[in-house]
Amino acid sequence: MTRQALKAVSNVYYQARKRAGINSREEASKYFFVEPETIGKWETGKTTPGPDSVVMMSEVYNDPFLANHYCLNCPIGEKFYPKLDQKDLAVVSLQMIRSLRELEDAKDKLLDITEDGVIDTCEVNDLKQVMDFFDRMEQLIQELKLSIKKELHGDQPMTTLVD
Repeated sequence: MTRQALKAVSNVYYQARKRAGINSREEASKYFFVEPETIGKWETGKTTPGPDSVVMMSEVYNDPFLANHYCLNCPIGEKFYPKLDQKDLAVVSLQMIRSLRELEDAKDKLLDITEDGVIDTCEVNDLKQVMDFFDRMEQLIQELKLSIKKELHGDQPMTTLVD
């Protein structure tokens, strides 16, 4: 295998195309109105697709995680958005149920800290724990939403679905 072929095989855009059952760059290029060479450049990392192309790939390849991957590689995404893991819907659903059970404790802790309108130095660590819990919950919510989207559309490219 050539160095370029090895780069493509490990590329998320290449992997998503293959999982979608679109076996050639020529076929993929028809969905995105670009030349097959452009698909090749994206898949070997020579160029980065623009946000509109990533949104289209996410839909065509039925891989909503592509958008998250793209956003993690820009300064805003790196700072504000968590990396989402692709999980089976059953797994992420169970994790969400567990998290919802823990929500009551986080809510009570938050009320205890904030009800007097003052955050004492002895409450700072508890508040950080509450915020960490909400960050984990936010990530789970996003993973659950993406897993549901993927599940609703099965393994076929989204553009072939008919309402």
